[in-house]
Amino acid sequence: MIGLSRLWNENKAGGNCYNRKPGGSKSLTITKKSPSLPSTIEKLNEFIIVHEQLLQAQKAQLKAISKVSTANQFFEAKLVDAQNIGDLVVDAEGKLGKLLAVTPLSEKRSSSSRGTCSLPEGITKKHSHRAQTIAANPEIVAQAKKKARKRKEIVTVWEVYREVKKAEAKKKLEEQLNGLGKIPKNCDLRVCSCGELIKPGLRVDAVITDPPYGKDFLPVYSELAKACRVAKVPLVAVMTGLSYLPEVLSRLCRELPYLWVMSYLTPGGQAVQ
Repeated sequence: MIGLSRLWNENKAGGNCYNRKPGGSKSLTITKKSPSLPSTIEKLNEFIIVHEQLLQAQKAQLKAISKVSTANQFFEAKLVDAQNIGDLVVDAEGKLGKLLAVTPLSEKRSSSSRGTCSLPEGITKKHSHRAQTIAANPEIVAQAKKKARKRKEIVTVWEVYREVKKAEAKKKLEEQLNGLGKIPKNCDLRVCSCGELIKPGLRVDAVITDPPYGKDFLPVYSELAKACRVAKVPLVAVMTGLSYLPEVLSRLCRELPYLWVMSYLTPGGQAVQ
């Protein structure tokens, strides 16, 4: 196991240096230095794993500092540190994706007796897909970083990945809508979030929806429930799968009163809905 303190010292050029002003003043000057990311898949993966742990430690410190009312200045400095580490992890993930995308099959290890080509040691198929998706969308990565800074939040790889997938889904839907031709006058199709669609003051008789079932889309249920509560929608019917049903119910019930659950069986051995 690699010591966190050693690896942090080796890479602290990517963070901030804090120097006290002459005279013992408590004011801090921040000097931002450019990071140097590893150049191999193995080292990048190691870098990401360790810095994600460092980021968790920074978040824990921020949580503790936030409880002390007199530590606002120290909190701001720590937040900048955490944001820089978050940016570093995202950048490393993107660089990892670029390397994975151009790695020849001959350089990839064999994972079975059949001799099928697989991914480099320590990289899962899911991780590879996520890294390459991030690498292919630098503009969305930059926007996610900027948005996090503006909100005084810390960007994460998963948040960036979700932003990319949302953009891809929106683009795909727009292409499908463009292929529909002329839309009937009594049909109003919009490409937007629940919060943008269901606004306060809008009279909605009912919301009947079938959101995506994946774990990455759980926040959608929270957004849907809050928007329906604010707009005072009298009936909200949500279709979902069983994989994350307890979490889905928890998110919906934080904003909306629970009434009942119903299910139906689908033919051909499919899952209960």
